[in-house]
Amino acid sequence: MGQTQEKFYSDIDLTFNTHPMNSDISVLYDENSVEQNMYNVLMANNGDAKFHPERCIGIRDMLFEPINLITENQLQIKIEHILEMWMPRVNVINIDVHSNENEDGYKIFITYTTINIIDEQETTLFLDRIR
Repeated sequence: MGQTQEKFYSDIDLTFNTHPMNSDISVLYDENSVEQNMYNVLMANNGDAKFHPERCIGIRDMLFEPINLITENQLQIKIEHILEMWMPRVNVINIDVHSNENEDGYKIFITYTTINIIDEQETTLFLDRIR
């Protein structure tokens, strides 16, 4: 008899794709759920969390700063702070921010572990200037 893996985290898929078997909204589990939540926390704008203005770290505002090492370092510090504050289930191992002047943006690599999930995970984000 096969064993099923216990699912610790779940969330609805914010792309609102339907499940092929039951036509209900798809559900994300564990690593995918945590990754989606991490993206939402990092990309929050001013006013998204009405009673928690400290939740916005202003990543999008920083995209219009000069693309240099100082901005990379500021992004890294802000990302580490916001994840520590709003994602207690995530233990950040490493954050690398690399500027890309040709594409006017930053590539961000976040390596982390999640409580109750053994494997290390890595999330890659590309933040670029879009008006």
